[in-house]
Order: sequence, then structure tokens, then C-alpha cells
Amino acid sequence: MFPRNTLILLAMLSSFVRQPLSAQDDVVISGDVTQVDLTSGMIAVRHEPNQRLKLGSATDTFRVSEPIMLNAIRPGAHIRFSADRINGELAITKIFAD
Repeated sequence: MFPRNTLILLAMLSSFVRQPLSAQDDVVISGDVTQVDLTSGMIAVRHEPNQRLKLGSATDTFRVSEPIMLNAIRPGAHIRFSADRINGELAITKIFAD
């Protein structure tokens, strides 16, 4: 059992720890797949604008965080996906089923 002062200190410190992003914090973008490159692990998507990632309505190339994602995606598919910048590069972190 922790002393009361220790519990209070732990509660205070936990408010300073950065919490992982929840599904609600994900940047979800809709778009149409124009190209899938299995060799490079990249997907080209014509997408809607996204303010957080500073993307206008355009076609951009995204790296996928998990190469297995490439197996389920084909050019012409409409997808909803979560994206971020990883090491300065656009990356798809999740693909959502419709």
C-alpha cells in the first residue's frame, strides 16, 4: 500500500505524461487510390484537403506503416484512412473499413 502523499504525487505527475492518441484524435482522410507500389511500400491517393497535415485537395504518395496494408488495396478503391507525418514523410497509419 502506498502512503497517501505518494498517491497524490503520482496523480499529479500522471497529468503531465503525454497520453497516446485515441481513435478520436486520428486524422481521418477520404480518397481514391490511384496507384499501389508493392516494391516501395507506397500508395498514391487522390484525397480531400486536410488542415492538420497541411494538405490541399491533391494526389499525394503515402508510405504505409504496415506493409500488409498493401495486400488489401487496389487502384480505384475509395478508402478512409488515418495519416500522419513520420520522419517528415506522409504515412498511412490505419485504413478503415466502410
